[in-house]
Amino acid sequence: MKNRVNQILLAAFFLTAALYVYFLLVWIEGIPHPFYNPADPFRFYELWVYLGVGFHIVPCFLLQLLVCRVAKSPWVRLIPVFLLLGLAAWFTVGFFNATGWDNLGWGILLLLCAAPAAGYGLAWAVYGVQCFCQHINK
Repeated sequence: MKNRVNQILLAAFFLTAALYVYFLLVWIEGIPHPFYNPADPFRFYELWVYLGVGFHIVPCFLLQLLVCRVAKSPWVRLIPVFLLLGLAAWFTVGFFNATGWDNLGWGILLLLCAAPAAGYGLAWAVYGVQCFCQHINK
């Protein structure tokens, strides 16, 4: 059963990663907006913006949960977290060293690091609860 769950997590990761790339391209207007109408009372455009900014919490959650389930070493489980910390540190240094409008770009990149951090934290919490429940059942 564990192998099957890992396969489902991997397939869901690839599916949600592809969806995130689509949402991101819609958000940065790389492709035309579906359902876009300025007079729309349901404001679908705002939905696309929120999905472009925050949907990558889902693939990051699935990837971290898969890594936690498969890897035996705790250091291997921390590789995605260390990569994100490195990116966030780079973006922070760029944000404080840039001048003019470059600050906005570095700030947006730094903002885009928040959703993966939340996904990784949620995956660690789910994995911890799973290990705790397995430990109690033994």
